[in-house]
Amino acid sequence: MFGKIAATDLNHAYWRIALNYGIITERTYYKGLADQFKSVRLAALSTMGMPKKYFKIKNGEITDDFKLTPSDEAMQKVYKLIRLTCYKYMYQVKRLLKKDFLCYKTDCIYYIDTPENRKIVNEFFEKKSLLSKQLE
Repeated sequence: MFGKIAATDLNHAYWRIALNYGIITERTYYKGLADQFKSVRLAALSTMGMPKKYFKIKNGEITDDFKLTPSDEAMQKVYKLIRLTCYKYMYQVKRLLKKDFLCYKTDCIYYIDTPENRKIVNEFFEKKSLLSKQLE
């Protein structure tokens, strides 16, 4: 394999997949898109269903008392669905690219740069209602 390498990166992939599945509303989706909320978006999804510990505040001071919420297996499955959907899409594009596929890392796929390959990748993600950008 010789030639220039192309990389197509999905924009806010997990957040967009959550929207596409109806896990979050359009209002939540658009409110969370600002760059300053990137870590909040990721945390909001990745902590779904995880047990949480809340410290009680008394007279404006945090106390040693806390409330522990249990984990929620159904919500953990929702996050797993989002993650695995992203992986599944990357695998499907890998198969479409055949020998021109190089690798993928979470939500970015690398391949031999040809107009045909760019078209394959971009059309696939468009059909899945995902937004992407070419990395140079």
